[in-house]
Amino acid sequence: MIWTNHCSLLQLLNLWICLMMMEWKYTFMEDEARSKATQLFALFDTDANGFIDMTEIKQTFTKFDDLDESLLAAAAAEFVDLFDDDGDGQISMQEWNNKTEALIRDHGAANSIAFYSEYIGLISK
Repeated sequence: MIWTNHCSLLQLLNLWICLMMMEWKYTFMEDEARSKATQLFALFDTDANGFIDMTEIKQTFTKFDDLDESLLAAAAAEFVDLFDDDGDGQISMQEWNNKTEALIRDHGAANSIAFYSEYIGLISK
């Protein structure tokens, strides 16, 4: 009887350790996803003023593809609409963080890291 209780306690301890390690790993992945999101913001924010405006978006988008001006303007406007919560026509770091936190929450940290890394690679070329 003592051995059964002892095994149960060991199993519970092992389960607790595994859960703590999973939580630590998930927290680490969330932190990495946030870091990648911040890095991506900095690549868009070419003048480093803490805001992404239409000109910076257009400049960054031209690195992806050789779009004509009307398509570029439409894509940039759609991008701003997606992130710009206060309607001032630019994206602040707080607005960026709000959307990226939602992405991390809805799609998981690992998927978010892969997503941000892909676009960081494209923009950095």
